[in-house]
Amino acid sequence: RSTIRAAPLQLNMPLFFGLVGLCNALLLFPLFPVLHYTHIERFQLPPTPRIWKILMINSAFSLFSDVCWAYAMVLTSPLVVTVGLSLTIPLSLVGEMVLQGRKEGLVYWLGAAVVVGSFVFVDREEVKEEETSETVDDTGILDGLDEDGIEASPDSLYGRRSSEDSSR
Repeated sequence: RSTIRAAPLQLNMPLFFGLVGLCNALLLFPLFPVLHYTHIERFQLPPTPRIWKILMINSAFSLFSDVCWAYAMVLTSPLVVTVGLSLTIPLSLVGEMVLQGRKEGLVYWLGAAVVVGSFVFVDREEVKEEETSETVDDTGILDGLDEDGIEASPDSLYGRRSSEDSSR
């Protein structure tokens, strides 16, 4: 191979979410007065305590799901996390059955089985790829490549000189 595999990164989650929030505040907040005074979108506070309660619960669950998504992205891969998000479709079916007593037909269950099967397939392929991938040494460089990503002899990677190098 001719590429360098990146070493695992340690992501500072509070800093990451803080910067996302700062960007949102700086870029999106100026739109509030513009939309309000042009009557495109009227801004008003929730009128009742019940609406406030719903808003706060929804915000907490949204924050929790975003944090879980970010940690899953760091721990696995973007592909597995994206396909895993599609599991909300079969889970919503189960939720409707439990909460509303709703029953779905065979086609819906077949679709849900395809979604679950695709997640299992992608996850297993990811595990196989990790098991068969080349090892990364302490410098984050694949065995067989030097620091520039050029194929190198194993001796030069570990500080030993090959017979050709010693003759110079």
